Amino acid sequence: MTWQALCRSGAEALAAAGIDDAVTEARLLLLGVFDMELSVYAERSTAEVSLADAARYDAAVRERAGRRPLQYILRKADFYGRTFYVDERVLIPRFDTEVLIEAVLERARPGMRILEIGTGSGAPLCTVLLERPGIRAFGTDADPGALAVTQRNLSSFGLSAELLERDLFDGVPGVYDIIYSNPPYIPDGEIENLMPEVADCEPRRALSGGSDGLALYPRIAKGAARHLAEGGWLLLEIGKGQEDAVSAYLAEEGFRELIRVRDLADIVRVVGGRYAGTQPPVHGEENV
Repeated sequence: MTWQALCRSGAEALAAAGIDDAVTEARLLLLGVFDMELSVYAERSTAEVSLADAARYDAAVRERAGRRPLQYILRKADFYGRTFYVDERVLIPRFDTEVLIEAVLERARPGMRILEIGTGSGAPLCTVLLERPGIRAFGTDADPGALAVTQRNLSSFGLSAELLERDLFDGVPGVYDIIYSNPPYIPDGEIENLMPEVADCEPRRALSGGSDGLALYPRIAKGAARHLAEGGWLLLEIGKGQEDAVSAYLAEEGFRELIRVRDLADIVRVVGGRYAGTQPPVHGEENV
């Protein structure tokens, strides 16, 4: 069997399993499994494939046909023009979060202290460090497995950040210039209706936002108000239609100059505000 025939057989299997754009996915799977550039595949397309390589590819196709995400199979995902390591311990980074990071980058300056709540894969944290050298970055996550993935990505880019195993602001010390987060915001009742790649494979804790999808936002707003320097920014990714509720949470905690940032589909994806300094910042540790 040739490489071209192998890829075609993969596309047929994926199409039979109901995978959208099976031809593209079969090609991406082949290139990823063999760490092959498209130009190399074009050169080899009519060459014979070894039985071992064919079996390796067929195994990956079976995984994808079973609705395991391509990113988990290949152990990599693209974010903000770079490739990061991912596995089942973390949410696969998405374009929506690039909108959040753009809002962070607009405000980040050298010397600032920036905190990410719920760092997950670390792709956003790495991106901020790469795009804005000279900042001091911190990241929290309640899951040590997620922090291990973050550390792996930091190390692969030669970056450093202080990582803390924390539930939101529980025991987080210090004051920051920018705090940002992409908390889980999907209502629990809607998770089972998502694509099986998401509902069955991605970590539930990174998806579940409680009965209305808003469970963590009041806690984050309250905690940020205790850990932001006066005039510091809190920036939050949100789900569709959640902007009014999240903006109200921020206003209640003393945030002003509230902003809403829309994505390319004209959906509000980020809500943020500047802390007006109505509460004294926490310089030590506090449970929030």
